Amino acid sequence: MAKAQWQLVADQMRPKLPKLATLMDTAEEDVLAYMTFPARHRATLHSTNPIERLNGEIRRRTRFCWAPWAGRNTTIWGIANLFSLD
Repeated sequence: MAKAQWQLVADQMRPKLPKLATLMDTAEEDVLAYMTFPARHRATLHSTNPIERLNGEIRRRTRFCWAPWAGRNTTIWGIANLFSLD
C-alpha cells in the first residue's frame, strides 16, 4: 500500500517536476525500507532525530522522580545521568 501511494505521488509530480519524480523513483527503496520491519517495531522508528530521542529518554527517566533542582538545569542533569548509568 505504501509503495502504491509512493508511486501515485511520484506520477502526479512527474509532469510539473520531473527531476523530483526521478529522485522519488530512485529513493523509494531507501525511504520505504522501514516497512520491512514488523508493525510493532515501526512505532519506535517514528523519529530518527537523535536529539528528540535523547529528550524523550530524559523525560521518560525523570518523569516520576522529584528533583529539587528541576527547572532550567533538568535537561543537563538528565544528560549527565544518562551517561552515568552505563
